[in-house]
Amino acid sequence: MTQKSSSTETSAARLTAEQLAELRSLLRAKRRELLSEVLRATEELSEAEGREPEHMDRAESASALDDRAQRTGRESALLEEIEAALLRMESGSYGISEDSGEPVGYARLKAVPWARRTAREEEELERSS
Repeated sequence: MTQKSSSTETSAARLTAEQLAELRSLLRAKRRELLSEVLRATEELSEAEGREPEHMDRAESASALDDRAQRTGRESALLEEIEAALLRMESGSYGISEDSGEPVGYARLKAVPWARRTAREEEELERSS
């Protein structure tokens, strides 16, 4: 596919420059939010490792820490997805399904700016899992 350089078509997904700027802003804001949350969670987990639970039952404490660690893992995975989406923007492949090569709709990208597939493809993938 040939990338057009006009301001109205800036990627193979035919997103306008304004749409790309908006989506880039959404990705960066989400990245900042997640980085802050992961940092806070990492600090909480580090502090909790050295403490003996005082008022809380040990099982409850362990469960709470495990939940927090799992949430942090999901947030870290989402950060990787966001970084990959920003790299696709730089390479000009943003907004194109990694499976079919079809354009991912703007409405989908606005809802899930790190989307790698069209909504239909994602639904099919989830059904087959």
